[in-house]
Amino acid sequence: MSAKVAGRSRVSAARRALVLVPAAAFPVWAAQPAPAEADTTLTIEYVETHDRLDPDPKPGITVRHTLEATLSAGNHVVENDRREVGGRKRVFVAHGQNQGALGDNTAWATWRVIGPHQLERLFAGHGFLLKIDVETGPADACAVTVAYLLQAGFTSVMSRRADTGEPARISLPKVVSAQCSIR
Repeated sequence: MSAKVAGRSRVSAARRALVLVPAAAFPVWAAQPAPAEADTTLTIEYVETHDRLDPDPKPGITVRHTLEATLSAGNHVVENDRREVGGRKRVFVAHGQNQGALGDNTAWATWRVIGPHQLERLFAGHGFLLKIDVETGPADACAVTVAYLLQAGFTSVMSRRADTGEPARISLPKVVSAQCSIR
C-alpha cells in the first residue's frame, strides 16, 4: 500500500496535531523546513442538560453539541459549532466564522496547547466558562473532558432559548456525556 492515501500521509492525525506546538518553544538552531502537513479535524460531541429558570421555568432541557475544530499549519484553528435542542438545530457559528490561532485570546474561543498531547479550549459566556480538554493518543485516539464552570458572583447563566431566540436565565449546564474523534 502506498505511503500516501488520498493525498494525506499515513502519519496519524494525533501526531500531526503535535506540529501545532508554537515555534518559539524550540531553539532557533532546531528550526528546519517542515513538510506540508494535512489539516487535522477534531470532532467533539457532548450532551448537557440544564433547567430554564424564572420567569418561564422548564426543567430538564437536553442539548447535543457538535464542535468541529480544524487545526492547520501555522497554528490556525477554524471551528464549526452546532447545537441541537429537542430536535431543533441552531447553528451558532457558521463554518469559517470562528477562526484564530492557538493562544489567540481575541477569537470566539481560545485554543491552547497545554502539554505534549493536550489541547484546551476556553469559551467565556455570560456568567460561565466552558472548558474543553482534549488529549490525543496513538492511532488517532482522543479523550475529551467538558466542564461548565460558574463565574464568581453568578448564580445562573444567560443563554438564548432555542424556540424563540430570546435571552433566558438557565441553571449551570451539567455534561451527561462527551466523546471525540480525530481525522
